[in-house]
Amino acid sequence: MKKRTKLWATVLSAALLLSLLTASALAAPLKNIDDPATDGGSADHETVESSKAKENGDKDKKSKSQPSPLVFVETEETHYAKPDSVVFNNGGTVYNNGATVYNNSGTVYNNNGTVYNNNGTIYANGGVVYNNGGSVFDNGAEIHSQSGEVRGLEAAGAFKLELNNDLRTYLNIDTVEEGDTIYIKEGESLSFAPKEGYNILSADVSSGELISNKFGEYTLSNLTEDAVLNLQIKPMPPVMSLESGTYFSSQKLSMSAGEGAEIYYTTDGSDPDENSLKYSQPIAVDQSTAIKAVAVSRGLEVSDISSANVGVLEITAPEFEKKAEGYPFIDPLPVVVKNTGTIEAQITGVEIEGDNAENFILAHHSGQKIAAGRTIDDYWTIRPEGGLKAGNYNAKLVLSTENGEKAEFKLTFQVESK
Repeated sequence: MKKRTKLWATVLSAALLLSLLTASALAAPLKNIDDPATDGGSADHETVESSKAKENGDKDKKSKSQPSPLVFVETEETHYAKPDSVVFNNGGTVYNNGATVYNNSGTVYNNNGTVYNNNGTIYANGGVVYNNGGSVFDNGAEIHSQSGEVRGLEAAGAFKLELNNDLRTYLNIDTVEEGDTIYIKEGESLSFAPKEGYNILSADVSSGELISNKFGEYTLSNLTEDAVLNLQIKPMPPVMSLESGTYFSSQKLSMSAGEGAEIYYTTDGSDPDENSLKYSQPIAVDQSTAIKAVAVSRGLEVSDISSANVGVLEITAPEFEKKAEGYPFIDPLPVVVKNTGTIEAQITGVEIEGDNAENFILAHHSGQKIAAGRTIDDYWTIRPEGGLKAGNYNAKLVLSTENGEKAEFKLTFQVESK
């Protein structure tokens, strides 16, 4: 019983002290006054005029010897609190950037400070709030609430926005959020766009105005109530490192898709789905192959198909035996072109280049399509001219494809003296 009586006495003494400070403030509103006397604040307050005079007369002495000032803010007054200061707010507005505020009925915008709130309204942005009866709009503050109401952005003039699915994974969106809820403050707008690798096929909203530009960026504005945003998002087809065409050596094909998407592919010409081969590393293509792939993202429809018909040809250039000077004629030898894959490949042109190109005769310069599994060994034939003088004759065979690939092979013919 004695302990409880002593506790109530301590509480009553603290309340009396705070009442005396508030009463003094109401009697003569002050700003930036010195700390009260050590008797708990019973010393008389100076007037604003005498305080300014004292500031002008003894500013250096005060700055060195006095602790952080007390500030009393009254109704309709606005005060920007400095760090380490102490503010008693009796109805005004305090922007608090590190100060300690005892708030009895005013409004405090709290940006890292500490607020002992008895009846006011606090917009807390990271500070610590000891809330004993007021309302707190909490944007990250640590709240010690005993009886007051702690509310979120929805109660602070913001409208709640719901997405028709959990689609934020696929959006670049500038949001103000609390938990899993998106809010748009009254009079403000919300911008969003699909992440790389995704397309927004359609978009509509139950309230407000939604516009888009040619870059696929959207802006939602003029909300007057909570709204639902309906979006249809689809992953873009996988991007392949090789384009369709014909190559003269084995290739590595890599694929990429949007963030969060998985790639599935086939190499037999069939259309892929979630049950096809799952892509995890570059694919080795050593024969002509049709590769098809799709991107699959959770909660979205499967992407369109991307494909690459990669033809791979094996080329064997002719090798000529040396001849003695005075030889009459040499039989032509073939350029052997082999397609071992499952799709057609194509050569678009064949040429002989180099210093001695005129001494080699090529049967055909035009291109040919090489069907899957076919070998051509009788179309492009080459022979050296007859009757050449003794010496070494060198040139190069150049083959081209429709996708700009080229292959070069050395041609050599030697004529010995008799």
